[in-house]
Amino acid sequence: MGSLGGISGAQNNVDLMFDLSVKQRGLPVHKFVELIATHPAERFNIPQKGELAVSKDADIILVDPNQSYTVKREDLYYKNKHSAYEGRKIDCRVTKTIVRGHVVFDLEKGIQGEPIGKLISSK
Repeated sequence: MGSLGGISGAQNNVDLMFDLSVKQRGLPVHKFVELIATHPAERFNIPQKGELAVSKDADIILVDPNQSYTVKREDLYYKNKHSAYEGRKIDCRVTKTIVRGHVVFDLEKGIQGEPIGKLISSK
């Protein structure tokens, strides 16, 4: 039996959460950043993550709040193409993902290069 190939829905989590919390419920963007980056880095004691600062990893997600799309099976990047969000309209879009200063996803070009993720653990 092959591996499952990812977490179903993970591809759309940031833009869906941004749509629901910032756009629909008025959460300030800086609070959204705290919820998805700063607090998890603090909680799991990963000091090189969670904020943009000198000596931190340059992990950045660019979100266009003016783009909308509907989640479609054929647009999913993971191996097992199913999602609880299939058919759902999301009113913003992740357009670029940068990990440690390297573009790993671009909306126009798709996934870029070989995977560069690495296992990190709390210290």
